[in-house]
Amino acid sequence: ATYAVEWSDDGSLLYGAGRHRGDGVNPIVVWSDAGRGEARLLPAARARLGRLLPLRDGRLAWASEDPALGVFDRAGAELTRRDAPTLG
Repeated sequence: ATYAVEWSDDGSLLYGAGRHRGDGVNPIVVWSDAGRGEARLLPAARARLGRLLPLRDGRLAWASEDPALGVFDRAGAELTRRDAPTLG
């Protein structure tokens, strides 16, 4: 299910995120060519992704219900990540 859809700051990329039906990490889906290109997956969080925020220079910030958050660059490299604390 998709819960967040955003365009990159220059409109060349379309981002979608939510909850993946399979096991593992919930990805952010990135379509090139203003949403008409091939999709690529950026692994992001264990929980549902609820917020995407396009930033300058093609960067993308995300937040999940873990709570966790992070930032990817235009190429899909993870620039920063903050996972939920673990209680134990």
